[in-house]
Amino acid sequence: MLVLIALLTACEPVTATVDSTDDALVASDLVVYAIRHMERDSTPGVQDPELTDVGASRAETLAAFLADVEIAAAYSTPFNRTVQTIQPTADANGIEIDTNWEDMAGLAAHILANHDNQEVIAAGHSNTVPPLIAGLGAEAPVINSYGELWVVTVTDGVATAALTPFE
Repeated sequence: MLVLIALLTACEPVTATVDSTDDALVASDLVVYAIRHMERDSTPGVQDPELTDVGASRAETLAAFLADVEIAAAYSTPFNRTVQTIQPTADANGIEIDTNWEDMAGLAAHILANHDNQEVIAAGHSNTVPPLIAGLGAEAPVINSYGELWVVTVTDGVATAALTPFE
């Protein structure tokens, strides 16, 4: 946990305020680990690619990085690559991955309303992680690389997001 705190303090946070007029959007001490899926198979014609060996290894590294974090819930888009990215973390915490989320604004609202004082993980894509982060109240980042981990903290209606290396 100390390593995680040290990494978070070394990263440049992006801060925004959640609209506190909607009680469902105000959470205290909520932490969301929002991650773009790891490296995927790029074989042409594959509709729902799985992770490569490198991607699967990085998913295990992510789980090891979060080993001291009690993850209360896991969310993912319904694709192999996103589920496989957080499966080791979900397994380590004895939780199922909820894959019923393609609407990131809806997922953000759900997390804010249901996970006060908890830590959750959510896996998506370069075009879905930024709207999730924005929906949580922080500035939406540009996602450039596989496996980018953004740690979003919401405390008393103020959200910060920090790009966090885990390897």
